[in-house]
Amino acid sequence: MIISLKDADNLTLDKIKTVAADILGQPIRRVERMTGGGNSKVYRLMAEDLKLYVFKLYFSHEEDPRDRVGNEFSSLLFLWNNGLRHIPRPVAMNRDQGCAVYEFVEGEKINTRDVNAQEMDEALDFLTTLKELRNKTATHQFARASEACFSAKEAVTNIQSRLEKLMSQENKGDGYDELRAYLHHDFIPFFEVLTGWGQERYREHHWFFDTDISISQRVLSPSDFGFHNAIRGPSGRIVFLDFEYFGWDDPAKMIADFLLHPAMNLGEDLKRRFAVKVYDIFVEDDHLERRAAVLYPFFGLKWCLIFLNEFLPGGLKRRGWEMPSHADRKEIRQKQLLKARNMLSKMKETYKEFPYHRCN
Repeated sequence: MIISLKDADNLTLDKIKTVAADILGQPIRRVERMTGGGNSKVYRLMAEDLKLYVFKLYFSHEEDPRDRVGNEFSSLLFLWNNGLRHIPRPVAMNRDQGCAVYEFVEGEKINTRDVNAQEMDEALDFLTTLKELRNKTATHQFARASEACFSAKEAVTNIQSRLEKLMSQENKGDGYDELRAYLHHDFIPFFEVLTGWGQERYREHHWFFDTDISISQRVLSPSDFGFHNAIRGPSGRIVFLDFEYFGWDDPAKMIADFLLHPAMNLGEDLKRRFAVKVYDIFVEDDHLERRAAVLYPFFGLKWCLIFLNEFLPGGLKRRGWEMPSHADRKEIRQKQLLKARNMLSKMKETYKEFPYHRCN
């Protein structure tokens, strides 16, 4: 049985030792908790052979049935078997228990403000390799990346779905009145303007708003790719982490997510370097730059709504892995609403003038 949130909250280090020992086939000498995200709990292990490993326990909930453990492990195994070494080596997994073991990689969390051009090129080299691997037979095992968008209509539909969930919340107080005011008076009016603008741009380019990009235009994507999900080793080598959402996607979405991610505090020069070089990587897709320019503000609006997940029951349950107390929920929601306001303002200011064209 997959470990539930309740089980995970009561999980002791002895239980981790037992499960990890079963997976590795050897006793575990030591277990210590590491920093994990909202979707996982992470522990460092020392096994009987004195080697260090990482034990990762994945979030699982009936409202979010995605197979995070299976997807991350299989994607890393595929990449490792094809020679990529800027990732942790997958060792073993237990899908029923919702956990996996990876090699421990020594390194430190990256302050994205300190990323330099050479490290940006490492990230771009990684994406180049992913592109080169997309014709391998083994890639047929991979489905769409989490919330992949192969058409502009899919991007709009994703926003509408998230919006409907937020609009259905009937709670009073704790920031919910402010949420409804933001959605009714700020978000929805601009979303309608943006949708009309996007449809007009597609018509100008002689594209169809509801038509998927071709298979040849799709790319294998980590789907949450960036230096916020990476560590820098003692030698300076960058190791990329978190492939739970790996799969096929539009490189235009990959560009937008990389540029817009709130944990990526990159300078504008590095952002432009990234975008322009991705256009070069996918040079045969002569629509990519123009498609990215139109879709960029839609993914910005999606981020507005992602910030507001804490207003949803499922969002609070997921944050509950690390949630300090019930009293903090109102403050957290207020901070998330401010982030959503700021992102919406940014999209209003830039949607007609994409900042990352080659000529800018």
